This record gives sequence, C-alpha cells and structure tokens, in this order.
Amino acid sequence: MSKAGSTAAGIIVSVLIVASVGVLGYYQFAIAPNITTPSSSTVTTPSNIKTVRINITVGAATKTTDAFAPNPVRLVIGTNNSVIFSNLDIQGGVGTFHTATARTTVGGQAVFDTGVFDAGDSKGPFLLTTPGTYEYFCSVHPTTMRGTIIVVAAGS
Repeated sequence: MSKAGSTAAGIIVSVLIVASVGVLGYYQFAIAPNITTPSSSTVTTPSNIKTVRINITVGAATKTTDAFAPNPVRLVIGTNNSVIFSNLDIQGGVGTFHTATARTTVGGQAVFDTGVFDAGDSKGPFLLTTPGTYEYFCSVHPTTMRGTIIVVAAGS
C-alpha cells in the first residue's frame, strides 16, 4: 500500500472512531436520561409499615429450613407486615443467584416473587396484608431452600 493510501485509511478510521464516540455520547446524555427504570435500592413505604429483613444465608443452596434467616418469620398486620429479602450467599468472593418465591398464589400469581437476584442484592419490600401461613422457596434450588412467613392479626 502506498503512503497516500495508508494516510487516507488512517484518516477514515479516525473519522469513524470520532463519529462513534459522538453517537454514543449523544445517546448517553440526550436519549438515555429519558429512559427510567425502577431502582431496587430506593424503597418508600408508609410510616406505619415496619419491614423485616430476611437474609439468604451463606451456603444456602445446600441447606433447608436454615437457608433463610430468620425462619420462620412472624409478621403482625399493622405492626410489621412487610419483608425484604437480602442475598448474602457469597463464598470465596463468588455470589450465588437465588429467589424467594411464595408457594401461595392469587389468580395464578405468586403472592411475592423476588425473581432471580445475585448475592449482595436485596428485593422488596413485599407487603403482606392477609393473615395466613406463606411458605416460600428458591426457584433456583427448590428442593433445598425453604422458608415460612406467618402473618397474624394485631393482638393475636
């Protein structure tokens, strides 16, 4: 290739790089700010609702009823009737994906379901307003990870 051809190719590549960076910058600052997604880290609940944190323990996939702590959880309607699940299952710097999915359904949908989330993340709060026993499990490890939430009326 001649020197003039090499120079022309270099100029074309440089122009393409500058154009690409310009397009990405425009997207990031002009288009992307208009896209909103809910943040799982920002949770607003009314002041009369108390929230209980349920932790997914280290090594949870190989445990049963102690994969979630505390377990069982007792919630009192009007006092503490909301739960947040935190995945603390990190071993050797590696996290394990889990869920917390209610076996109880309404209209074919689980009363609560965190969806799959990684170690270090939290999901919720999930508001429980009907007294009853809510068994739940990890859909990734359904035979080994189980928990129970008991919801009672105030004064029970």
